Amino acid sequence: MKTLVIDTAFRGGRLGVALDGEISVEREVEAGRLESETFVILMRLGVPPDLSGIDLMALSGGPGSFTGLKIGAVVAKSLSFLQKVPFRGVGTLPWLSMSHGNGILLPCIKSHADKFYWGMYEVDNAADSTSIPKEILPPQCMNSSGIIEAIRNADVPEPGTVVLFNGDPSGPELPWPVNKTDLPLSILAKLAETSFKAEGSDDPMNYTPLYVAHSQAEEKFKGK
Repeated sequence: MKTLVIDTAFRGGRLGVALDGEISVEREVEAGRLESETFVILMRLGVPPDLSGIDLMALSGGPGSFTGLKIGAVVAKSLSFLQKVPFRGVGTLPWLSMSHGNGILLPCIKSHADKFYWGMYEVDNAADSTSIPKEILPPQCMNSSGIIEAIRNADVPEPGTVVLFNGDPSGPELPWPVNKTDLPLSILAKLAETSFKAEGSDDPMNYTPLYVAHSQAEEKFKGK
């Protein structure tokens, strides 16, 4: 399977091509320029403008940067609709969990102010390309004390590891061991491929990224 991978959920966007789950070429891209430079970037990746040879598009589906998620979704949905290539959005928290390894994991991604996107997942076999993290608690957005309270009030085991993205400068203050990891595009591709084989393509007409929380602009507007 040849997969076009699109990640615009964080400060630095990336596009890559995965062949049978392994990245063959990857390029960084400014998320704000992705809409206007999509086909230029595809050509630099060696992908024809009509996406011939591409079997699937894998998209980082959030939570993450509001602007980045919107731009990535517009590009993936447009390409899927126009070129008839299927796509799958993949949650950034399961992606972060799978990038760490096995265990009961608490992935956290910086949101804004003192808040973090987080969830809880169990990964049994990260080395298995067909494995999907099991959701224990769904994605939420809270500060450190809110995360601790939510976990201890839920009927779930406490996490063995807090997993942070290397691109975030700091994480929440939590009483569990912490590990930082990168987010390989190869894992995003494998998660999308597994989800696609099980559930088919996302609908380009109705797909919406997983925002979880309101944007800072929306919060300021609501406060007026």
